Amino acid sequence: MKSDGIAKNAAYVGAGSGFTLFAIIGLFPGSIIGGSVGVKIAGVFFGSPLTSQLLPRVIVAVSMLLGVLLSGSLFVIFGAIAGWMVGNMIEAFPIIAYFTGSRKSRKAKGSDSRKRDSD
Repeated sequence: MKSDGIAKNAAYVGAGSGFTLFAIIGLFPGSIIGGSVGVKIAGVFFGSPLTSQLLPRVIVAVSMLLGVLLSGSLFVIFGAIAGWMVGNMIEAFPIIAYFTGSRKSRKAKGSDSRKRDSD
């Protein structure tokens, strides 16, 4: 199925709104969850009360970064998918296609299609 203007633009809008939602509600939880996973990983390797050595700090920092990147990519990807789906739903209606000029409008069949019973 060919995806032309409306669905493609809606996917871009969805990706942008997903990035905005990530910046508002996903950045802090992503870093907190990633950091807690990093603390657990470093605790397994270096003992449960972590010391202030360099390697446990690096493990926690890398896991925080991975948590933020994972959270951000999920927000952007699912936002783009939702935008693309909405764009395809909008393209499915012929009245929208008529106003945007992407397709010709469907004409009524029959010679007396404009006549009513009351005329």
